[in-house]
Amino acid sequence: MRDRQRASGYLNLPGSLILNQASPAETPISLQKQACDRIALMSFETLYRSRLFLRLFASTAVVLCLSFAGVYFLAVPYLQATVERREAESARAILEIAYEQLDLVHHSLERYRARVLAEKRQQLRSLIKALAVRADVLDKQVRNGRLTPALARQMLLEEIARTRPGKDEYVFTIGHDRTVLSHPEPAWQGQDAAKAVDPDGIQIAHRTLDLARAEGEGFFTYRWPRLGESKPVEKMAFVMDIPAFRMAIATALFIGDIDGQVDARRNEFFRELRVSLNKIRIARTGYLYIYDRSGILLSHPSPSLEGRSVATIIDRRSSKPILDILNASSDATEPARYIWDMPSDPGNFAYEKVAWVRYQKALDWHIAASVYQDELNETAITLRNRMLGVLSLLLAVALGLVFLLSRRMTAPLKQLLDTTRQVTAGDLAARSPLVQPDEIGAVSDAFNAMLDRLQSVVARLDDKNQVLNATVGQLQRAMDELHITQDRLARTQRLAALGIVVDGIAHELNTPLGIAVNTASLINAKVLKLAGQIETGIKRSELTNELQQLQEAAELLERNLHRAAGLIENFKDMSIDTKRHEHTRFALDTLVAGLCLQAAPNLPPQLTLSHDIPPGLTLEGYPELLKQVILQLIDNARQHGFEARTAGSICLSAKTSDTGGVDLSIRDDGIGIAPEIMDRIFDPFFTTKMGRGGTGIGLSTVHNIVTIALGGDITADSAPGRGSTFILHLPLRTA
Repeated sequence: MRDRQRASGYLNLPGSLILNQASPAETPISLQKQACDRIALMSFETLYRSRLFLRLFASTAVVLCLSFAGVYFLAVPYLQATVERREAESARAILEIAYEQLDLVHHSLERYRARVLAEKRQQLRSLIKALAVRADVLDKQVRNGRLTPALARQMLLEEIARTRPGKDEYVFTIGHDRTVLSHPEPAWQGQDAAKAVDPDGIQIAHRTLDLARAEGEGFFTYRWPRLGESKPVEKMAFVMDIPAFRMAIATALFIGDIDGQVDARRNEFFRELRVSLNKIRIARTGYLYIYDRSGILLSHPSPSLEGRSVATIIDRRSSKPILDILNASSDATEPARYIWDMPSDPGNFAYEKVAWVRYQKALDWHIAASVYQDELNETAITLRNRMLGVLSLLLAVALGLVFLLSRRMTAPLKQLLDTTRQVTAGDLAARSPLVQPDEIGAVSDAFNAMLDRLQSVVARLDDKNQVLNATVGQLQRAMDELHITQDRLARTQRLAALGIVVDGIAHELNTPLGIAVNTASLINAKVLKLAGQIETGIKRSELTNELQQLQEAAELLERNLHRAAGLIENFKDMSIDTKRHEHTRFALDTLVAGLCLQAAPNLPPQLTLSHDIPPGLTLEGYPELLKQVILQLIDNARQHGFEARTAGSICLSAKTSDTGGVDLSIRDDGIGIAPEIMDRIFDPFFTTKMGRGGTGIGLSTVHNIVTIALGGDITADSAPGRGSTFILHLPLRTA
């Protein structure tokens, strides 16, 4: 009898109860068969649940596909538009650089003209100054008596007549009596200077003498024909008064000569600029070109088009002159658009071009950056195609990983199922071959250990049954009946407890897993519906709405899966394993103070948390498990004690107990606990919030940790309306 009881306690399996119920007529083989059938049934039920795991993985693959599709249809259009905008900005930037080069050319020419003009002015001044010095020398000789005034005057006029600054430049003199004293044209010699009038009606002699006699010297401009010509052109003159000889000496140059030098420099600069612009390419075949006010192309990559006018070319789409379209978009934000042919398809005006235009006012030129619209979009289209390829590759890899993971998860279960079938067939020597460091490996080890124990017990029972069947008669039947009655009672109690646990687990897991399954089915239906709508045509708003609903369903699926995983972790916490936690000495006041800081942010603002732990209380044990207990009791007070209260407090206190340990109290002033449920608060899966977020494992886990892991005890005192107090009776040292 003692051996039979030891076997029953050692196996701790429902199958062992069947062995204890066996009558003397049952053979060891029949007992073995019954035990194997029960083990096979349990293994089959466990593996059957893995079908839900497979369905969840299938749903994950569907969600993954929808997520990749959402990323593609939402992100790619945005990226494509961004790239197209950046390409347009790049073309505008190139145009701005070219415009700045053109502007630099203009300013460089202006500086060059100013420098040449300054040099010419200095040459005129130097020439007249040299003649003035010669006049001073002659005047000194007259005052010294070496020359007569008439001779000195004659020598000065002869030297002036011989002085020729340039081909069409000369020096002339006008007496204070406004008579022309020296001029390269004989017709003006000795004539009244008042006759010298430019086309604007300005009397040149009066202006020359007035400036010379009033200021001594100075520059002025007028219009006068070149020697041997009759058309007046602009001249710049420098005049200086010579009082000793009562005359004014002047020389002038033609402004057109300076403009000619500037034009030559402009042509040189423009040749260099044109070569530089013709090398620039926008996109693949886009280019820069320059045209003037009349539409003449001054610079173009195609030499055959330079010098031609675009004023007569009509846009095939708008029927407007292309010149008007370009000028209308000059310095505007939006580019000009017109139809043009391609170098690879000349004469076929069927390709849209985009052009940005800037106007250089000083030169009266327009500079434009032109590119085909298709080329402008090439980079965006290439990026879109590459993203499609990358996303497709990633999706294929992700689906492959999902497939491999599903296969990796189910393959060990299949091996375990095969072993169970061998045991069911009567082969108690069969063992699971799985060896892996995870939960499935732990199940395999436990299963093999169970088979070892079962085989050992069956062998021992076989021997004992043979002895008992040979020596025991009526007494054996009476004792067997008594054992059967005891076993039935124990089985009834165990099955009742097991039913409560299974019912609680099933109830808590049923809701999130049921929602997850329904959500996965909804996602599948939505995907099928969306596929049909895409084939028949769907609006962007409808597509966005459908994708939004799919995203919300996926989030709902993920939340419920996380909730189910959290429940499973909570169920695992019910089994106390001190090997996972550090055994150390710790100060109780420091631990409680840190916990209050950790828990306070998670409490409502109107709920206060305080502690009164005397310093010097040191415990030796598992501080992490004690933290878990205290946090659970604080959270239990928050959820149940203040459900209908707007304010309240939770206080933690401690004192040394009479038994030499420590009594740690967690007290709240909440609504309290009803007397009829006080005896059940530490029962597994008992909760007053069934279906409203309560799991019924919080206080049960607290009781197990305190009594098993911490080696103490826990008591509760409460009444409706006066709050609740939980007291942890803890030893100073936990083994």
